[in-house]
Amino acid sequence: MKLPKHIQNYEPIIALTDGSDGLTFYKRYVDIIKNILKPHGTFFCEVGDKLLVDNILTLFANSSLVTKVYNDLQGNPRVIGIYYV
Repeated sequence: MKLPKHIQNYEPIIALTDGSDGLTFYKRYVDIIKNILKPHGTFFCEVGDKLLVDNILTLFANSSLVTKVYNDLQGNPRVIGIYYV
């Protein structure tokens, strides 16, 4: 894994990767989100890799949920809001 040593030394591997395509967490929530949110509810999740953002948005768009990306102070996508309308 190509991460700085200060991250590798303090974070458990499970916190850094899903061991797959990086979408395991998001795929799970696509399947259950309408069961755990009330209509008009909102779910926010942090995005750690801007390369995955388009894939994550596609997953949720296919489930007829509304999404919005929020950037951090450096202008990088950091949080995705998923809205059950």
